Amino acid sequence: MFHKRGLQTDLSNWHGIFLSNFLANCLITWLNSLLTPYIAKHRILPDTQVAMQQDVQTRDLMSYLAGIKCWAARQKQSVYAIKRDQMKGFNYLSPEGMYDTVRAYVSTDALIITTASFKIADPHLPNHHLKLHVAMTEATDDSFLFGTSLPSLRRNTLAMERFQFAYGWLTQWTKTVAYALQVKGTLPKSVSFDSITNQRGVDPMTITKHDVPLIKDELDFLRAKVDGPGAHYEELKSMVDAFTFPKFIGRTPITPLRKVASQCLVSRCCALLSIQPMKQSDTEDLDRKIMRKIHDELGMPFTPNMKILDLLLKYHGLEFPSLACINAGIAAVTASITGPTTLVLRINESNIVAMQGELMALTAAILFADASASIPKLYTDYLNVVRLIEDEKSAVNQGAKLRRTNTRSYYQWILVLLSEKKVEVMHVKGHTNELTIPSHMNHEADYYASAAQRMGKSVPEAPVPMFFMDEYAFYSSRDGWIESNICHLVDMMIAKNQSDDIAREHPEQMLTSIYDLHPPPDFPYTHAYSAYSATVQLYARSGQLPVAATLHKRGKIDDDGCRFGCDAVEDAHHIFVECRKYQEWRVKATEELMMKTKMKLDEKGVEEAAHEGLLAAAKSMFTHDDTIWPLKHTFYYLWHIPALDDLLPANAVDNAVSHERLLYHFATELHLKAIQLAGQIFGDYQREMAKMNVPMKTRGKK
Repeated sequence: MFHKRGLQTDLSNWHGIFLSNFLANCLITWLNSLLTPYIAKHRILPDTQVAMQQDVQTRDLMSYLAGIKCWAARQKQSVYAIKRDQMKGFNYLSPEGMYDTVRAYVSTDALIITTASFKIADPHLPNHHLKLHVAMTEATDDSFLFGTSLPSLRRNTLAMERFQFAYGWLTQWTKTVAYALQVKGTLPKSVSFDSITNQRGVDPMTITKHDVPLIKDELDFLRAKVDGPGAHYEELKSMVDAFTFPKFIGRTPITPLRKVASQCLVSRCCALLSIQPMKQSDTEDLDRKIMRKIHDELGMPFTPNMKILDLLLKYHGLEFPSLACINAGIAAVTASITGPTTLVLRINESNIVAMQGELMALTAAILFADASASIPKLYTDYLNVVRLIEDEKSAVNQGAKLRRTNTRSYYQWILVLLSEKKVEVMHVKGHTNELTIPSHMNHEADYYASAAQRMGKSVPEAPVPMFFMDEYAFYSSRDGWIESNICHLVDMMIAKNQSDDIAREHPEQMLTSIYDLHPPPDFPYTHAYSAYSATVQLYARSGQLPVAATLHKRGKIDDDGCRFGCDAVEDAHHIFVECRKYQEWRVKATEELMMKTKMKLDEKGVEEAAHEGLLAAAKSMFTHDDTIWPLKHTFYYLWHIPALDDLLPANAVDNAVSHERLLYHFATELHLKAIQLAGQIFGDYQREMAKMNVPMKTRGKK
């Protein structure tokens, strides 16, 4: 047991903990994974039930209540409701018995939602004759009863109280609230409701009256205002304002701040957002408040760009969790088969993943396989599809497994083809030096697929298995048919649009399209404990480093000249690239980078003639070079590294995979060395400024 609240000597303030067996949990989880699609397929649960329904969430229930509130306002119909807090729910009653009882008892003067044309017996459209009987709404320990008048609501409440008492369901009247929608005139602050008597020695049918608060033109459910994003915002705002980061000796590094903000603050906000979404401007304001707290912990004088803080790493952000993105909640792929016949197909969509090429290749191979004489054998290096085919042979239905799988239409197409044609699909390890026939054929198929990517639209287009897609599927003109996680796709689209906006506003710091596009390593930004270099990157990309030019521009100091004796303006570019004080550091970093590059190229067996491009990039990483840098100037301290794709010949290594892997390793080495040097330089710069004790006119933050 663990203590919840109040006196520890009172057992009602303790909550029991049930420890279950791991093996039993595994079996129960497996059983639930089968029961959920089964009850949906056979419609065992009523359509009005939220719990255990596939693709139904609590937000749908809130939308339903918001619809009732909106209908009452548009139709100018008075609606009364009582929200009861239950001490114990129905444990012994089947769902249909519960619904039959509600329909039987809660029928007098019940709330029926119809259209205005239906009321005057003049329907204009076929669906205008539909009507919805609203009796009761329940979730967890809260339930709503509805009525069109206060007397009828009282009668219905008493009837439900009597019925539920037989099943051990009691109402916590101290938490019960009544509501009135679209009721004219002045209403009392509280109203009285009748209930049973739950006292020892007293007949339960004895009437007991309870005074309940009455709230006008509002609905509150699951601790959230129905159709009230403003109140929801105030609740989250107070939560963010009251949050404090744990204190360490010295300044808290940015990576622990990211983890604490994600796990202790944003996760709590997400739980509330899942019930009631908010206006986008409000969530952006909450993001700014969280960022302000993070900025205060980092100790820099000027506030960084919030959009950079929560931008994805591959777009030069730090990937902090964003409530705005949560609230709002891509590459050429080819498929190749080889054997008696070789075929290469192109998947013409942008919202695709590499596995679609593997699946399309296997689909084409099954279609081409000749099973007239003997059972043909097909080899693939995609192990997941081989395992799925083996699992399909068992008695376990794979529908539940595929329901939320990316590219599920391709899997279903393969399973249907295999049910009609006898073909043996076997796994072969990819990218190995084995001399077996399957390995050689797999290597040949990879070669054709890689080579075809350079041929563009001349490669024939693969068919899209729309006939195996879900009944309702997302589609966009840019991405085509979308079978991946739509929430993840929306997040990616928001991040891309946000990155483009920042690049237009701050092209020098955040324009990435003209530089190398390999994604950076995430360790120094998300896992490293100290991560001072990540902090420097955040403020450098935001243009908020406290150098002399910035301080002078904002009226903090009188002179913007270099304080180390250089005859130049002391801006970020001068400190990191041109200042004489750190010239030896840049030279040493260049030598180390060139040595590591040479060793890496020799290790991979790259010929000396192919070393020139990458060695030139390493040599010019921290200096200006109009042949390497697209703008003729180095911006290594902003995470930018020169484009590498054309610096290593394609024939310098064995295949396209090795070529891309080597470039990625080199890009990672350049990136790590660049941010390490930038962190060292600015760390020393801050220490020197502290020694100089440069006075500021004001220490305010802008």
